[in-house]
Amino acid sequence: RLPNGARLELELKLPEAAGPIQAQAEVVWCARFRDEGRYEVGCRFTQIDPLDRGKIIRHIHETLKQRKPWQS
Repeated sequence: RLPNGARLELELKLPEAAGPIQAQAEVVWCARFRDEGRYEVGCRFTQIDPLDRGKIIRHIHETLKQRKPWQS
């Protein structure tokens, strides 16, 4: 569980990227995940290279395009 406002150092690894993406973020919400003792955390990037931001956006876009309509 992470408190709102907690600052994070992130290293993201995208399947198609040559190396990891480094970024900083801040926790904006945290919620228990379906009674499994785990949590989902929503973050806002506070520092990220614009090119890396574009890579993340493209990755999300491509992932959503590949989903079938009944998958959500």
